Amino acid sequence: MRLFLGLIFVANLVQAQAPTLDVSGGGTGASGYVKFYDPTALGKKADKLEYSDVRGNCFWESDWSPAVLIIKNGKGIKMPQVKLNFYSNEVHYTDPKGTEYTATIEQIRKILIYEKNDTSKIRAVFMPFASFNPRSKGYAQILSDGKIIFLKKTTTELVKDKYDPMLGKSEVRFVSTTDYFLIQNRVLAPLKKLNKQSLMENISPAESDELWLKENKNKLKSEEEIAAFLNYRNSLKN
Repeated sequence: MRLFLGLIFVANLVQAQAPTLDVSGGGTGASGYVKFYDPTALGKKADKLEYSDVRGNCFWESDWSPAVLIIKNGKGIKMPQVKLNFYSNEVHYTDPKGTEYTATIEQIRKILIYEKNDTSKIRAVFMPFASFNPRSKGYAQILSDGKIIFLKKTTTELVKDKYDPMLGKSEVRFVSTTDYFLIQNRVLAPLKKLNKQSLMENISPAESDELWLKENKNKLKSEEEIAAFLNYRNSLKN
């Protein structure tokens, strides 16, 4: 079922006391944003994660990455180390001393993750999925933005298997599922399959589509191919 796009933010950011939060970001890279030196103003000290006995991974990436967090008041905060937790829906980050903190999804408007060795280049952009569907939780990765928005939503759950007599215990593991969505004319619709038929059923065609696909040898069979095609479509003036 299609859902009308509602840019609704579900909670207000707690009032921060650190003066650094009053500095706005600028430019396209992370260098224009203020460094965040008072982590307690945004989040709380991270609880010790007891994931050693859990199989699988709940993070977008296991390694830390530089990022800018756009908080609810629109300010950009540069973080040297960030990890996105799809299980708890928290953002993990560290202060200059290496102490780990977490911020809740309700405090975040957008997350810009940068290349580790080049903070002028954005690797990935995430937003709370509630920005697009107020009834849904978790994060949406924006794979293409413009007149047609292409979203990827990863949901991670903790699953306990049946008791294994060979191991003498029940294994616990993270299980992730991925869903894709398109937004056009402010309407959110699921992209059920990553293929040409499913995509074209959800967007308005353009006369140049087939020529572009042929010239770029694009079969619309993967996340990367669909994102590339939609970036092209979003670049068209009409």
